[in-house]
Amino acid sequence: MSKLVRWPKKVAPTEAEILAYFSADGLSPHNWCNSPNYEYPVHRHPYTKVLYCLKGTIDFQIHPDGKIFDLNPGDKLVVDAKAGHSAVVGPFGVTCIEAPKY
Repeated sequence: MSKLVRWPKKVAPTEAEILAYFSADGLSPHNWCNSPNYEYPVHRHPYTKVLYCLKGTIDFQIHPDGKIFDLNPGDKLVVDAKAGHSAVVGPFGVTCIEAPKY
């Protein structure tokens, strides 16, 4: 089941902090960013996606159940392998760091 873990601190994490979490889990992440209001259509991955929002905001919707996860800086989303998901970037764009987990 896909799940969201909220960043527990008032100050957003640095990129180095997020990369340290990936390293501790033995994952090799990459960064990506999108312009405001960009939309990803429904798609799937053969692996579990582990993603942190670094800057901006993005809403992920899990299909077919319709569950929506709104990510802010520092929030972590784990999307189960083969789970359909779509996303809409917030009004100021977004930068995320993600890694596949096999």
